[in-house]
Amino acid sequence: MRRGLISTAILSLLLLQACYYGHRESNTQQPDECYLMFIGNLTEATVSVDQQEFVPLLGKLDDPRAAHYKYRIKPGNHMIIVKRHGNLILEKKIYVGPGESREIRIP
Repeated sequence: MRRGLISTAILSLLLLQACYYGHRESNTQQPDECYLMFIGNLTEATVSVDQQEFVPLLGKLDDPRAAHYKYRIKPGNHMIIVKRHGNLILEKKIYVGPGESREIRIP
């Protein structure tokens, strides 16, 4: 009888420990993907992110079609330059952390 009680207690402790570690291992880290989205007046604007120039599409992060307007970047510091007709509209240095998305408002 005593041996059965000890075996049950040990088995219960092992089961509780396994549940604890199982739960702990199921935690996931935030993805390292970062995104930029440009909003505002993008008429004839060109954008440069870290010296890579492109013509942005208008979008909002809460827009259901936002996946089409997001631009993936790496986490870290980035230099954003926006020009219209060769004139500087916006120059901004930003930091984007892992898993973050940022809206850049174009005046």
